[in-house]
Amino acid sequence: MKYLETKGVDMAVELGPQTVLRNLMKRNVPGIPAFSFDNEDDILLLERKLSNTENKAGEGSGNGLKFLKMCLATAVSTKNTNWNEEEYAKGVVEPYRRIQKIKEEMESNSYEPSFEQIKEAAEMLKHIFRTKGVDLKEQRERFETISKETGFESLFEM
Repeated sequence: MKYLETKGVDMAVELGPQTVLRNLMKRNVPGIPAFSFDNEDDILLLERKLSNTENKAGEGSGNGLKFLKMCLATAVSTKNTNWNEEEYAKGVVEPYRRIQKIKEEMESNSYEPSFEQIKEAAEMLKHIFRTKGVDLKEQRERFETISKETGFESLFEM
């Protein structure tokens, strides 16, 4: 397993029954995601990981997680002018938690978010901005910063 790691193997798929090899990979080379075809959840994760290989803007660059983290940081650091607690809960807290959930899922499964997940996070951040009452100029500036640092410029035609 260490040999595979030194040769640049970046994913392992166990085709036999059960999950013995997958579990050994996770224990011995945790940087290499391993999937078992005998496990329904693993099949879904593998399909998702393989579907993420289309090289759309920013994808394949390793910047998807950075994009999600920057969305979260921007959501928190942007001034709020809406003091309606119900609107804030629905328009800021809920979208923030959705972005956070995507990020945590990606981190725990060691794969990049899909292009659709990146777009969803951008839409959630737009929703947060609108709810907080952030003016359009500041929204554009913040999205420009995120897009330049992550390579997802094509998402931000506002």
